[in-house]
Amino acid sequence: MDETPSYADQPNEGEGNKTAAREYNEAQRRFVQSGKVEEKAREAARAMASPERAELERAEAIGRQGGAHTLTQQARAQASQAGDYLASKAQEYPFGALLVAGLIGYGIGFLIHTSWSGEPREDRREIKRY
Repeated sequence: MDETPSYADQPNEGEGNKTAAREYNEAQRRFVQSGKVEEKAREAARAMASPERAELERAEAIGRQGGAHTLTQQARAQASQAGDYLASKAQEYPFGALLVAGLIGYGIGFLIHTSWSGEPREDRREIKRY
């Protein structure tokens, strides 16, 4: 059974999530008690002495800059701008927006119908018999 904690049903604790911090601290304590710290330190030293070093340093720099958080914010901003642009164009050209939406719906329906249809296609070419 998966023992990964699920945060989906927990209330939003805001910034500084105490539950996540407590679970992180507990995982770190278990890791230290496992006796694998020295082994992992040697692995890290070997990785830093290998060609992998440049990639590790780049990942560290991204982490220090809040890379994932920054990328998430940029993606949200771009999605919001795209939604605003589409909404303004739909208001400006309602008939065109309706036509495009209908064509997209027809195309999706056609793709679904042809991919789920179990019936063999008829070959409409006539066979010449002599």
